[in-house]
Amino acid sequence: MRLLKSLALVAIILSSITLIAWLAVKETESNPNVGVQSLETPDWVKKAVFYQIFPERFRDGNSSNNAKTGDVLWKKWYTTAYSRSWGQTPSGSSWFGGDLQGVAEKASYLADLGITAIWFNPTMDSTDNHGYTVIDYKSVNRYFGINHRVGTKVIPDYNASIDVFRNMTAALDEYGINVVLDGVFNHCSAKNQWFDVDNDFATDGAYESNTSQWYDWFTFDDWPDSYDCWWGVKQMPEPKEVADYRKYIYNSSDSVINFWNDLGVDGWRLDCGGDVSHDFWKEFRTYYKGLNPEGFILGEYWNRASDWLKGDEWDSTMNYPFRGAVLAWAKGGSVSTFDSSLRNIKSWYSDEAFYTLFNILDSHDVTRALRELGENKTKMKLAVIFQMTYPGVPVIYYGDEVGMTGGGDPDCRRCYPWPDKGGNPDMDMLNHYKRLIAIRKGYPVLSVGSLKTKLVDNAKKVYVLARNYNNSSMAILVYNNGNLTQTVNVTVSDLGLADGSTLTDVLNNEVYTVSGGKVTVQTKGMWASILISPSVFPCDSEGSPKDVFHEDDYVYFQGSGFPNNTNVRIYVTTNKTWANGDSITDVRTGYNETETDSNGKLLITPLGSAGNLSYNELPAYYDVVVDVDCDGTFDAGLDVVDDITYLPGITVPETMPIGGGIAIMFTIYLIAIITTKRKLPRPRA
Repeated sequence: MRLLKSLALVAIILSSITLIAWLAVKETESNPNVGVQSLETPDWVKKAVFYQIFPERFRDGNSSNNAKTGDVLWKKWYTTAYSRSWGQTPSGSSWFGGDLQGVAEKASYLADLGITAIWFNPTMDSTDNHGYTVIDYKSVNRYFGINHRVGTKVIPDYNASIDVFRNMTAALDEYGINVVLDGVFNHCSAKNQWFDVDNDFATDGAYESNTSQWYDWFTFDDWPDSYDCWWGVKQMPEPKEVADYRKYIYNSSDSVINFWNDLGVDGWRLDCGGDVSHDFWKEFRTYYKGLNPEGFILGEYWNRASDWLKGDEWDSTMNYPFRGAVLAWAKGGSVSTFDSSLRNIKSWYSDEAFYTLFNILDSHDVTRALRELGENKTKMKLAVIFQMTYPGVPVIYYGDEVGMTGGGDPDCRRCYPWPDKGGNPDMDMLNHYKRLIAIRKGYPVLSVGSLKTKLVDNAKKVYVLARNYNNSSMAILVYNNGNLTQTVNVTVSDLGLADGSTLTDVLNNEVYTVSGGKVTVQTKGMWASILISPSVFPCDSEGSPKDVFHEDDYVYFQGSGFPNNTNVRIYVTTNKTWANGDSITDVRTGYNETETDSNGKLLITPLGSAGNLSYNELPAYYDVVVDVDCDGTFDAGLDVVDDITYLPGITVPETMPIGGGIAIMFTIYLIAIITTKRKLPRPRA
């Protein structure tokens, strides 16, 4: 009997561990934001169209500051500059003359393109054309601002160069263009005063003396020539995250972020973000958001970055997985694979993070998108259409809009082909970008609207998405990555679009009418249709609700014509998915009085309020369903508010792993034997 009790105890422990672990996994799967505090991102970012500028290659506005062949860049490694004419093929040490005055000159061009924000590759002083070896974090690159020469030595004028920076931001401010700088805080230049490999400063750097005040900022394996540096690149030593370093970067009144914040900078892109500790970024966010609550924090990470987007570190990340998925699809890849990739990316993040993801097609670190697409500009245009109509922040790498191409670094960093510099920009591609940017900015549904997959058709190479913006605007997006024109029937009755409703294809200037609960669209090969419904009213002529919206635990409509105290009936079902006509199980019913707020938003009492439905009464997976009293009576039909796939608390298991199930069944069996004092049957001889 003791043996049985011992076995039962062991079984109970094992099965409990199995169950708890499995429930934890299921909770994480159903809610990718377990343990996430509330992430708040700047509203301006969600509606932004970003442009990435590699300053040395965008525009030469002041030839007097240009590098000259023979300029000494590094004494330690005998490196000199190689000056080249604008538009020639770049190499690692070539300089062309791009600068901040050149950006100021082209502020109107950027505004005309539709740009609302710029991310600059490093603008701080450096002797490398890429700028990622920062000599002084409170300065402008000697070749981007003002300098003078003593032989082959170039001496920056930091004060005058800061004025050049001010003039540039003033020019951009005239068009409402925000500025985000590259924060290179994982490593610095070996020429930085802290390290001073070239003996440029009167003080001793860590490389010069092991009694230097900055010696403890670096890790030496064998001083002075063996030290921690970025990927073994000796020009990029990595400072340790010591208190004095943190104080210099963010934790003081004269910190780096204070310095640039006072100059009107609107955000930071954090280079090598994944190589810096979470603790550093948490403190960085605390101090920076204290300075500028609307400041943008963008971290560089090339894969799933959910660990940094929990509300206490970054606002966003560079969405390289999006790039990979879009380019593979634009090449003619499987529609279902594309849909799966996009769903996977979305599952990693909260909505707040998802709508702020930095959706790139290329950057200074990868092959140009056009080259990846085999120099096929039709495919490039299709990729741009998708980028401009999908949630997240579209980012244009300088020159993509005029057909720039190029291989890997440094070929992806060619000079912008300005006509007055001998270039030949593709005006057709430029007009395509302008039109798509204008469409995105003209219809908020394309930047902040909800997202729903409507059709995945591998045979026809057709992909259809639906987007809804507070029920005031609806978008049906039909993408065709095949070569043939396709006729596509899209069911829209579940989206609140009644027969007779019209949708305008704002890309192709066509008008479609809903009939039989569907809209039939013809979409050309390697192209798309962008159907916009001008208005989706909550109640139709018969008084039934058209559609509803869920956010922050409120159910509401965005519209007009709601009287105060409109009655709403709320249902909850354990079905994981629900559609009109489906049976409803385990329904609870609540009646709430509502009122219309000053913005015309019909608010329903939160689901946790006393006297109504509370969270602890709800199953783990449920749909919220409502019937709105628009005309004095409740209708028989119900309309889905929103699929909510997770809740605080333990997730109710849908299926049980085999091992856990066997363990639990065995435990129950043993307990039953023990509690009834029955003995196990003896084996037969």
